[in-house]
Amino acid sequence: MEVVFIIFLSAAAIQLSFNILSVVKLRFFRMKEHYLDIEDKPLSVIICAHNEIDNLTKLLEKLSVQAYTEYELVVVDDRSQDGTYDYLLKLQKEWKNLKLVRIEWTPKHINEKKYAISLGVRAATHDQLLLTDADCEPRSIYWMKTMMNQFTDPIDFVLGFSYYREYPGFLNLFIRHETLQTAILYLTLALSGLPYMGVGRNLGYRKSFFLDKKGFSKMLKVVGGDDDLFVNRYARKDNTVPVIHPDAVIYSEPKLNFREYVVQKMRHLSVGKKYRVKHKAILGIYTFSKLLFWLSGLALLVLTHQLLWVVLVILAVMVMAILPFMEISKKFDVKYEYGWVWLMDFMYISFLIIFSLSAFSSKRIKWS
Repeated sequence: MEVVFIIFLSAAAIQLSFNILSVVKLRFFRMKEHYLDIEDKPLSVIICAHNEIDNLTKLLEKLSVQAYTEYELVVVDDRSQDGTYDYLLKLQKEWKNLKLVRIEWTPKHINEKKYAISLGVRAATHDQLLLTDADCEPRSIYWMKTMMNQFTDPIDFVLGFSYYREYPGFLNLFIRHETLQTAILYLTLALSGLPYMGVGRNLGYRKSFFLDKKGFSKMLKVVGGDDDLFVNRYARKDNTVPVIHPDAVIYSEPKLNFREYVVQKMRHLSVGKKYRVKHKAILGIYTFSKLLFWLSGLALLVLTHQLLWVVLVILAVMVMAILPFMEISKKFDVKYEYGWVWLMDFMYISFLIIFSLSAFSSKRIKWS
């Protein structure tokens, strides 16, 4: 039982350390002052759409009223059969800043999404790129300005944040918890000089950098990873910056049933095995320390005579676990129900372990 207690304390120490680091890094991060007064730089926004005319219509309406003067919208119609192409052709006559790229077939040696993005990047007029998805919407008319605020030399990557819309139900709560947990991880490590991923729903990089690195050439057949794998391979301390501000939030539609959510997460998790070694090590330590904390803590609650100390340590870790969620939700001004953190934390690690093992061993992850 002494060994279990040592494991418990060690895991608790790791969790406490990371949570303290997250709170400190997030709290003291500051955007440049008066960024709304900075002169707009030429920008290309890339959107790939596959049979998403309803979502695309809403997104383009939102983007058309952005408080930004010099930008183009590059929309890649990826084999759509729902009228997307005709809609964009008509819209192109009205919007001078809309550029249409049409895909009728995709080569077998490359993943469809990566091929679409690659064509969008090559079609872009400007060097500075922002990427989002058709089912997304910027919360603020200052999204472009806020993201571009950090896009200065020698920055090649701008890491944004995307949150899922709030709906009633336990699944939606869990999805939003998992989204915030992921953001806490990648933003904390980015602020610590160890950027390891971004989200394609809200991501910026340079066209010249993308072409210089030959784009997705080293990950063509991987399903997914057009955002996090590209960032993981090339993002470094001196060329990457996160954008943490309410005006930078992109909202996206969450999955509405558990099966679709599992398929989505399996695809995301399967990409993790291709991360750089040091990132896999850091994430592995964090994840397994959380698992060991819960397993050893529950065992000690049943078997140990030092019940008071175990309870105090668990309470300390759980209180500190809430603080990063409070900090990040405050920074982005998004809603989260803090009273559920304890239960969500336990469910999150259980979900992550089960489906990570399945995703890492599976060879049949498909793009859906």
